[in-house]
Amino acid sequence: MSKKELIKKVDAYVTKKLEKLGFKKKKGLFYLPIDENTTGVIALPRATRYSKEAFSIAPVIGVINHQLEKLVYDLTGKKQSGLTKSESLGYLMPAQSYREWEFNKSIPISMVANNMIKSIKKYGIPWMKKLSNLQFLTEEMEKENAYYYTLPIIWLLLGKREKALNILNKALEKAKSKNSQLQEEYEQFITNLLEKFS
Repeated sequence: MSKKELIKKVDAYVTKKLEKLGFKKKKGLFYLPIDENTTGVIALPRATRYSKEAFSIAPVIGVINHQLEKLVYDLTGKKQSGLTKSESLGYLMPAQSYREWEFNKSIPISMVANNMIKSIKKYGIPWMKKLSNLQFLTEEMEKENAYYYTLPIIWLLLGKREKALNILNKALEKAKSKNSQLQEEYEQFITNLLEKFS
């Protein structure tokens, strides 16, 4: 079996398993409705650099919060790329480290794939569901000291204006140190945001 054939068989097997869990595949990603504002997303990036006969998958688990993404777009005029929050599956597991699942022709596809799906079901999906809670989402975002657009919006939605202002001030100082265009864009975002939540 060639690597190309192996990839095709693994993709078909994993797709079938994830669809049984309620996911729908679209453009290479798997989507699961969590609630009216939140959609869970799984990406399965492949690493093929190690071998001519094997490849690895390191699942990425994430969510799109449609309310937040719409607010960011309304306030900036720019659609944000990617997910509202995401993490490599391995970091959601007890070992909290990067994890790949390797597929090769000497090991049954079902053995490796089922182990990966089991981990997604046990650790990935519950995390997705927790992220539908704005308070939990902020806690996860704050670990990375980023999300300068979405995080202040969440704090304002939660009624924590001082926390939002603190993030906005820090982000503005960072923007000033980079370039004037970024500074102007972020200043406009702050103005629009505070007007909306005045």
